[in-house]
Amino acid sequence: MSWKETALIAIVSAIAGGVITISARWLADILSQQMELLRVFRRNGLAVMESCYQLYRRLQNTLCEGNYKLLAQSRKPEPHWPATHEDFMESTQYFFGAFFACLERYNSEVLFLPYGRHKANKEFRKLVREAQRKLYDVSLNTHKLRDHQVYLLEQKAMGEVLLLGGGSVPIMGFLEFRNRLRKEPEFREAFLPVWELMVDLEPGNQNFRFARLELFAGSLKALYDFLAKNTHGDVYGLTKKFRETGDSRLP
Repeated sequence: MSWKETALIAIVSAIAGGVITISARWLADILSQQMELLRVFRRNGLAVMESCYQLYRRLQNTLCEGNYKLLAQSRKPEPHWPATHEDFMESTQYFFGAFFACLERYNSEVLFLPYGRHKANKEFRKLVREAQRKLYDVSLNTHKLRDHQVYLLEQKAMGEVLLLGGGSVPIMGFLEFRNRLRKEPEFREAFLPVWELMVDLEPGNQNFRFARLELFAGSLKALYDFLAKNTHGDVYGLTKKFRETGDSRLP
C-alpha cells in the first residue's frame, strides 16, 4: 500500500470518526431533551389532572345537576344553603383560572426545550388545544364571535395572573383570589370572559353557551382520562365512576 493510499485511508477514517462523534452527540442531546420533556410532563401531570377534575366536576354540577340556577344574578340564598350567586360565580371563575394556570406553568417549562416530539407530550398538547377550542366553538353560535386568538389570549391571561412563580405552592389559593377579585378591578377584568360565559346560564337549543360548556366538559374528561393513563393513575376515581354509572348528558 502506497503512502498516498495510507494517507487517504487515514483522512477518510478521521472524517468518519468525526461524523460518528458528532452524530452520537446529537443523538445524545435529543435523547436528553426528550427525557427532560417527559420529566416536565410527569412533574406537571398531577396538578393539571387535579385542576381538570375540579373544573369538570363544577361543570357537571352546573350542567347535569341543575345548579346553573345558582349562576342567575337574581338568585337569593336559600335558608338551608346560604351560598350566594357571588359565591358560586367566584369559585367557578377560580376553577377555570386554576386550570389555565396549570397549563401555563407546563407551557412555560416546555417552551425552552427544542425537541418537543415526545409522544405523550404531543398527545397531551393536542387534547389541551381541543378543550380550549370548545370554549369558542363558532359553529354553535349564531352571533359573530371574536377572533379565536383573542379567546386563547384571554385564557392565557387568566392562567398568568394566578401563577406565583417558584416554590411549593405555584398557584394562587382561593382566598387570595377571592379577595383580589372583589377589590381589584383590573384583576376582576381578567376573569370577565368566564363571568360572561357563565352568568344567567340556562339550557336550551338556542343557548350556545350551554352547548359549548357541554362540549368543553367532554374534552376535559378526555384530557383527564389521558393523564390518568400516562402519569399518576386515576387518582380521583373519575374514570371508574364513568365505567360504573355512565353519564346521560356529557360525552
